[in-house]
Amino acid sequence: MGLEDLKKQAEEGLEVAKDKATEAAEAAKDKATEAAEAAKDKATEVVTELKDKFQK
Repeated sequence: MGLEDLKKQAEEGLEVAKDKATEAAEAAKDKATEAAEAAKDKATEVVTELKDKFQK
């Protein structure tokens, strides 16, 4: 195996690693967005319940 082959394998390995890292970052972003939406929905629910309780 020559130097060019090693260089090509290294470049391919870096591309694979970059793709995996991008996929992981996108998955983390999606999960964070879902968690933020869930927190917002829960906060809205709590505020609505408190508002209803104090308006009675």
